[in-house]
Amino acid sequence: MKKIFFLCFGFVILVLSSYQPTLAQEEPKAQQAQDQRPMLAAQGWLRLVDQGEYRQSWQEAGSYFKSMITQQQWIDQIKGVSKVLGKVKNRTLRDKQKATTLPGAPDGEYESISYTTNMENKIAAVETVTVVKDKDNQWRMVGYFIR
Repeated sequence: MKKIFFLCFGFVILVLSSYQPTLAQEEPKAQQAQDQRPMLAAQGWLRLVDQGEYRQSWQEAGSYFKSMITQQQWIDQIKGVSKVLGKVKNRTLRDKQKATTLPGAPDGEYESISYTTNMENKIAAVETVTVVKDKDNQWRMVGYFIR
């Protein structure tokens, strides 16, 4: 009887020890998914701009951005820029930088994501989208620059 108990107990330990590394592997995956959230937010927001969904791009922007520019001002500005530069042909990731402070902005969790972007009328432009973890805990665009 003792022999069966030890064998069963040994089997349970073996199963548990093989299960633990699986849990350990899940933590980096969860962290990796969380690390991708700023970039996914930037890409989703850029998709709206690329599709001419300017009203929606303002609505999806962060609260700080919306406090600095009205929806109509944003639409007028981005339409003008889009008309001059033309449609995006392709966009590749250039750089990502995290920050907790930015000049002229409140402290927070920021990530600036830069892309090399080819457009119809401008080759190798540098687009930078800055996103912040907003009041609703979602990553949202608060800055957009093209050089």
